[in-house]
Amino acid sequence: MLRFYLGLTRQEWRIFKERNLNLCAFILQNHAVLKEKYLQKWWYLRWLLRRFKHKRIVRLEKIKLFFTRKVSVPTMDFNITTRCTLKCQDCGSLMPLYTKEQHFDESLDSFKVRLDALLKNVSHIYQFKIIGGEPLLNKDFAGIVDYACSKKQILLVQITTNGTILPTKEVLQSLIRNKDRIQIFVSNYTLHNKTKYNELLNLLAQNDIPHNTVRNASDFRWIQRGDIFSRNRDKEGIKRTFWNCWQKHCVLYFEGRYLVCTRAYWIEKALNPNINLNDGINLNVTATNMGEGNRPTKKSLKSSNHLRISNQDSRITMGDSTLPPLESLRLDSEVSKADLLAFYTYTNFSACRYCDKLNQRDTCTPALQIGEE
Repeated sequence: MLRFYLGLTRQEWRIFKERNLNLCAFILQNHAVLKEKYLQKWWYLRWLLRRFKHKRIVRLEKIKLFFTRKVSVPTMDFNITTRCTLKCQDCGSLMPLYTKEQHFDESLDSFKVRLDALLKNVSHIYQFKIIGGEPLLNKDFAGIVDYACSKKQILLVQITTNGTILPTKEVLQSLIRNKDRIQIFVSNYTLHNKTKYNELLNLLAQNDIPHNTVRNASDFRWIQRGDIFSRNRDKEGIKRTFWNCWQKHCVLYFEGRYLVCTRAYWIEKALNPNINLNDGINLNVTATNMGEGNRPTKKSLKSSNHLRISNQDSRITMGDSTLPPLESLRLDSEVSKADLLAFYTYTNFSACRYCDKLNQRDTCTPALQIGEE
């Protein structure tokens, strides 16, 4: 059996199937663009996928895994900047926490090094999402898109923008050049903010750039994530929170680390920069002149009442012995096949101690700016 070949226990195999294999199949079945690209890539296996059933996709993923021992990444977010044009009071990534001097921008050189480090030991990435902040604010955005689209292991590059700014001529040319490999999601925040939403949609349509949006702004909602403080959950409580979370499949790649979700990194830094939740794999590969922006430090990070960061839990201190033990692998060089396999067989992420039980029923008005009601 494949699980014996990979050295997984029965429980680890069940987790891996749910977090990876089944998710691959679900995404490919329900995403029309990805489905077509998948069939184009493995055209010689159309006989296996002729009805594109869930079990057949899982079977193909197992075959690839058996021969390569490389996992496929169903979906992941790659954060290229913490800068944003908005200051949303319910920002899930806590972007308003950073001042102008504290923001991080991924340079093109560091992006290439880190993406190559990841791709070396994965089979494919089906959904590669470029996010921020507002990704269009990154000066190397065009080069980053070009490089990501040049990788055959990435089936689809998705870009999320808040619709408040228009792409520069250089960026637009990059989007046109790669329109067969990308899809852009434009957030509809027109209900409470002045944006360039309609102009951006028209520009994308004029150039036949694939894009998606929620047309009715009143139908666009955010999931309420709750205040940031420890819920005092034990291991079983953390696991239940993880499996019940609507974001459990949202993997983040930020500053060289492969993390469980977009919220995990900022929870760690907002509570105390000296606490390391170890919820991810460190992929900070050494590169000459990587040109990274300033990284947050203990002195630079500050809490904000608008973000409802709570330090009421007295256990949140440096050297806190009540924090969970190391949960995943931290690497100083490139990620290995075994590391990624281990990441997808783990569920006891300590970041889940600091969230509400996130589900689709608890929503809030999106993009309300700090100070607005």
